[in-house]
Amino acid sequence: MPSVRRASRTRPSRAILPPLMSGLLLVATGCGPAGPGIAVQLQVIGQELSSRGGPLPSAGQPPPGMDAFRLCVQDAAGRGLVCEDFHDLTMTTVRLEGVPAGANLTVTFQGYTSDEQTQQADVLWCGRATGIEVKKNATTTVRMLLGRCGDFNQLSQPMSTGRAFHSATTLPDGKVLLVGGYQTLSVDNGRCSHPCTILQATDSIELFDPADGSFQPVGHLAHPRGLHQALALSDGRVLVVGGCQVATL
Repeated sequence: MPSVRRASRTRPSRAILPPLMSGLLLVATGCGPAGPGIAVQLQVIGQELSSRGGPLPSAGQPPPGMDAFRLCVQDAAGRGLVCEDFHDLTMTTVRLEGVPAGANLTVTFQGYTSDEQTQQADVLWCGRATGIEVKKNATTTVRMLLGRCGDFNQLSQPMSTGRAFHSATTLPDGKVLLVGGYQTLSVDNGRCSHPCTILQATDSIELFDPADGSFQPVGHLAHPRGLHQALALSDGRVLVVGGCQVATL
């Protein structure tokens, strides 16, 4: 679990912070790449998504166990542009200095609780927003999901092929084979006796590597299919059976 150095300042015991969903307003105020920075405003979105770990916090209260948070901004290459810790959770707007305007930025959130004796912190709540473009003299709105760290992890890249109702089979080396699934949908009133949605399957196969979060295309099925079954065999192969190429909803 990551640790965060605790800044030496007084913190209030209660604060206004979004429990699970946060809206961030990134305001680039610089006149160019070397501008003074961006302003970040935390806004309550409202609806709770989960009560895991105890009762839901009431409106205007921080998630359980969190008494400070860290915001970081990275560029497209993963280089850190700025990181800052905030302990006054009553602030509705905070400011990060020295952030240049740019595209494909990543903003991360870490909510943590500190140990005053060791000055170490346990990060409990995480959030991440990618593909952010911050323009000079403009306002960019960013929304990110805040959840308990480890419950959800946002990968560094998307799947090669978008899919639903596919199979995901864990291989002996820990990688995951993703096979088929439905890639496109359309509304077709002629195929059904009532308006329905047509799902079209893909034949693509790709491999997910949990070590680095990457997806790699590895081949194609003889026939596109979704809603099928996949079974890992003892010799390392995967048996794919059943399913259908077109489905209606």
